[in-house]
Amino acid sequence: MEERRYCSHCWTLVPASEKTCTNCGKELPPEIPAEEFMMEETLVDKYFSLRGRLARKAFFVRNVIYTAIIAVLNYLFMPGGLEIFLNGGPALFMKWLIMPTSTGIDPMLLPSRGAMAIILVVSLFLILGQWTLTIRRCHDLGHDGKMSLLYFVPVVNVFFWLYLILRKGTEGPNRYGEEA
Repeated sequence: MEERRYCSHCWTLVPASEKTCTNCGKELPPEIPAEEFMMEETLVDKYFSLRGRLARKAFFVRNVIYTAIIAVLNYLFMPGGLEIFLNGGPALFMKWLIMPTSTGIDPMLLPSRGAMAIILVVSLFLILGQWTLTIRRCHDLGHDGKMSLLYFVPVVNVFFWLYLILRKGTEGPNRYGEEA
């Protein structure tokens, strides 16, 4: 296998024999072996990085982890959450935010607004994380990250998620990096 190194401008992995970066076109400094920059993957790299590729299994497992965290938060902060969801879902929640007494749900089952704020912030953070995983999975399939916007289209997102789980990534390196 050909020796590779990182461009110090855009951090793209390029063949060690190159004089300029194949990604940004800038001149490469004297040879810096890639091994010097290889570090253990951090949690931020694993869950929030937009660079590189993500294999099917890692994508599936990390999505399950995100979904489990959201479910546990909802269970802890919203004991009547299932009843609220079954009786009206997001529309009922919005109605509760505006006029809590008009929802017709036992007030003891409704979470405090502080708890709902915590759930909302953490859920948005986790959804952002799931989206970054989706972008990296698209990269593994050789697609642009823009394709990940299908994640936000109702109904289509279910089929898109199945495609991401079932389709094998491209063999060998592609324009987004080494095979995951």
